[in-house]
Amino acid sequence: MLDRKKALLINFTADAYHWGCYGTSMEIYTTLIESGYFIETRSVYEVHTLKPTPQNNNEFHDNNFFKKYSEENQDLCRSISNSDVIVINAEGTLHGLAKGPINLLYLMLVCKKYFKKVVHLINFSCFPNGDNTAPKDNTAIYIDVLKMLDNVVAREIFSENLLKEVGIKAMSGFDCLPRFLSRYNLTERTKSNECVLVSGGVRMPEEYVSFYVKFINWLYSKNIPVRFLVEAKSDPDNAEYKFWHYLKQTTKHKDMKLVDAKSFKSWADEFRSASFFFSARFHHTIAALSIGTPFAVLPSNTQKISAMLNTISSTVTCLSPDEDGFVRLQELVNNRSNQNLKSHDGEILEKMIEGGKKNFDNL
Repeated sequence: MLDRKKALLINFTADAYHWGCYGTSMEIYTTLIESGYFIETRSVYEVHTLKPTPQNNNEFHDNNFFKKYSEENQDLCRSISNSDVIVINAEGTLHGLAKGPINLLYLMLVCKKYFKKVVHLINFSCFPNGDNTAPKDNTAIYIDVLKMLDNVVAREIFSENLLKEVGIKAMSGFDCLPRFLSRYNLTERTKSNECVLVSGGVRMPEEYVSFYVKFINWLYSKNIPVRFLVEAKSDPDNAEYKFWHYLKQTTKHKDMKLVDAKSFKSWADEFRSASFFFSARFHHTIAALSIGTPFAVLPSNTQKISAMLNTISSTVTCLSPDEDGFVRLQELVNNRSNQNLKSHDGEILEKMIEGGKKNFDNL
């Protein structure tokens, strides 16, 4: 294509966080190029560290505040001005009123209100209050901003319904990771290594830690080998390594192996060869679903995992970190060789891929 339009891709996660975030951002990047755009990216790190940050809802609509903002972020504003469309890959950023979500909300407002750009908010979950309740009071700023946007595609049904409840025309989509795995033929199982693959989570309260210790000790009693997965494209989370060392010291499973995936393929291959997977991570769970790896999962820092499973009508639900949850986890591990998440001829994978495609319907 001779004359390509420019898309500014904001909240880009391919150079940050876990390989799952890399995969979903790179799928967006690649699809935009295939759709005829050339791309400039702005990292999730930049979004989270932008200054100034609005301190209250009034500053969102204060022209003097924008003047100060534009003076301090001239390069960013120039990028917005020079773009034909703005694509926001919000992923899990939009929950609560911390600096990250407030910065992203204000940036979307700037793109629409002051630069009059076409703004697509895609591939995201949205829990303004941290739960399934609609935004109100201080979190009502979510409504003000999202109603301004041209295209809103949620990645799961809980967020879609929450936004529709307050009059935002959200469309139903899905996370883009399954599309990326499928694009590179990484959705097929390989020969099982007979190991249970384990990873941590965004939030690890004491009840989760105790649950992991109990589970790994049980695996030891059954002579089931364990591989603990840590990984990141860049800036790995030290908490993951600390958690691994804690489990190594605390549990009886001294042969538990640490696996540090240095590439997207090596990360995906861990799921492809594992006999079972357990974590409290969103993209890891999607990878297991895409590949057909039997798995169990604890809730993440929001309801995004439950929402994602509900969206594809999965028979798997999040475990509770109690005795009932532990009994259920034992059952799932014991029956792992009889589980086949692709028993419907790839129906689950196809549903996820088609959902991910909807992010680009209006681009």
